Amino acid sequence: MMTSAPDVAYWIVGAPVFRDGWQTDRARLGTHLGDGVELLQHLPPEPARDPQHRLTAHYVHEEFRQARAGFLARHAGEIHRRIAERHAEPRMADLLRIGEVLFPELVPAGPDHTLDQALFVAALVRDPESGPMVVDAMRAPTRRALRLLADFRRSGRTDLGRAHVRRVGASAHVTLANPEAGNAEDDVSLADLEVAVDLALLHDDIRVAVLRGGPVPGPAGGSRRVFSAGVDAAGVERGAVTFAGFVLRREFGVLAKIAWGLVDPGRAAVISKPWLAAVDTVAAGCGADALAAFDRVLVAADAHAVSPAYETPLDAAAMLARGLADAVADPDAMDAAVDREAAHLQTRRGPVVPPGLGALAGRVQEQLWWLRHGKDAARPAPATNRNEAGRPDVVRRMT
Repeated sequence: MMTSAPDVAYWIVGAPVFRDGWQTDRARLGTHLGDGVELLQHLPPEPARDPQHRLTAHYVHEEFRQARAGFLARHAGEIHRRIAERHAEPRMADLLRIGEVLFPELVPAGPDHTLDQALFVAALVRDPESGPMVVDAMRAPTRRALRLLADFRRSGRTDLGRAHVRRVGASAHVTLANPEAGNAEDDVSLADLEVAVDLALLHDDIRVAVLRGGPVPGPAGGSRRVFSAGVDAAGVERGAVTFAGFVLRREFGVLAKIAWGLVDPGRAAVISKPWLAAVDTVAAGCGADALAAFDRVLVAADAHAVSPAYETPLDAAAMLARGLADAVADPDAMDAAVDREAAHLQTRRGPVVPPGLGALAGRVQEQLWWLRHGKDAARPAPATNRNEAGRPDVVRRMT
């Protein structure tokens, strides 16, 4: 018998209310989702569906999400506890990986379910019990950084592959180095970059950190530094840019540590240091978006920012006018300007407080945009707020 619109309406009206214990509510959810799956099975195969069939399937999937959200709103703390029994201090990738096994009705597997995965993570972030633990786990030092820290302290430099870090006096110079992809970003480059950020923050003698793009060969020969070419579009196609490995790690690992500091379980206080972004030529897509996380942004006079958030590329003057940059330097004098700005920045940084859990949960789903569209699709300009220096403030931007 073919599923009809009234069938779906009756099913939605009969959605359960989750107000009892874990086991009882989970059984209710399972029954409701199972009934929805049966409704989908009585529709024609996807290629043969007419507009009404597609609309019916859409409403079924939306009700799946509503039902999961209701269950998660009541039981997120219990879900986090059960995952933490399998993996201490789970990061967001661990929540998804283990959640797919323990709670398949809540975490559908596969690249076609990134929205459902985002809603699962967002619910755990929003919950007052589990949220702080999830956020702190993402801001904790990576195990790889902890293994490399002693060597970095001795040698003052570490090559991580697609990122490297070196100490220059009281400064750490972190470089994104993926020249084969024009310094575009993917899961691997983000993993390497996070370790470099960790090392810069964990080294007790470092007072300020700089992020700069490495040299990228030009079409006419020679090379120039590229801060970031944004999401690696080819990597998205071949599965090298993923929701957990790129989107979540970037927003709640790398950029959160730069903006709000490192949460080290071995230390009482958050490790927070001022960060300088140095843009020699271009910051594109998510690379331009990331500039708001830094305390100060230095750009070369011929640099520009390219992002779907802007109607046209922004030159250095426009970046200054919009508060995306704080200082402009002669392209041939960028090295000296970076050293000067870093020295000046050592004495500037007040306490930084992350936004509330609700705002952070909203960012989980919002950041799916980069994975779905990359740097080339139209995107509404974000509503930015200004800090005391007049720059877009990543803390307020995310609230």
